[in-house]
Amino acid sequence: MALLLSPPLAAQRPVVIRLSAAADGSPRMEPDRISVRPGDVVRFRVMSGAPHAIGMLSEGLEPRVAAIWNRAFSDRVGALRGPLLLQAGDEYVVVVPNVPDGTYRLFCTTHRAYRSSHVDLIVNRER
Repeated sequence: MALLLSPPLAAQRPVVIRLSAAADGSPRMEPDRISVRPGDVVRFRVMSGAPHAIGMLSEGLEPRVAAIWNRAFSDRVGALRGPLLLQAGDEYVVVVPNVPDGTYRLFCTTHRAYRSSHVDLIVNRER
């Protein structure tokens, strides 16, 4: 039996993505672009504009990479989908898995029609 080992993850760095509503009521994720490394802890924190739920599109992801990300979504309600966050102060935590370097777009599934409601996680081990 072969044993596959992943390289150890770097020390965890906390990152907070604020989920809110702009003055015009449109949903926002701030910051909307951030560099991370495998092992970093990303907290999606509701500030306003609830409900929110975090998800990722599988289109364009290799099936193996999508499966790795899917395992990183705790308390999933579906493939690459986190639970509903109902009120200010609610948080959803994703630990960046050991995936290939690249840009991964996460969005609010309840506000998906608003193209501005997303965050690009740029995974870069050399950051």
